[in-house]
Amino acid sequence: MALQLSGAATPAVEQIRGSVAPPAPLEPSAPVVDDSARAHARPALPTAAPRRNSPSQLRAEAELLSRARAYSRTDSSQALAAIAEHAQRFPNGALREERELFMIRLFAESGRIDSAREKLRHLEITSPNSPYRDAARAHIDRAVSSERRSPSDIP
Repeated sequence: MALQLSGAATPAVEQIRGSVAPPAPLEPSAPVVDDSARAHARPALPTAAPRRNSPSQLRAEAELLSRARAYSRTDSSQALAAIAEHAQRFPNGALREERELFMIRLFAESGRIDSAREKLRHLEITSPNSPYRDAARAHIDRAVSSERRSPSDIP
């Protein structure tokens, strides 16, 4: 039988093409893991690098925190609302630690020392090397020392 090089297929080839089903798509199979090895395995580390914030996202974060600062001079509940909005929109944003410091300051200045301490603990756990940690502690210490002084102690 001679090999046909023209564009038309022979009837035999057409018959074979019609009877062969296309290959099924390959599905990834789960890796087989020995159960004894699983008990000693370390948790997987993230493989993707953290996403960098775009300039527009950074600008939006900064604007929210600026608004919170402006409100803090006149209305602490509005300041906390702006911070809560920042936390909701940018939970892992570039200015997250600054947001936490600002919230600690507002809590401390309003006498909510336990809330400020809780936020500080969260900051220390999530960002143990944060440059804002010492400032956060200072806000709490100042608030605690001013609480201890009573009006009769002031000359």
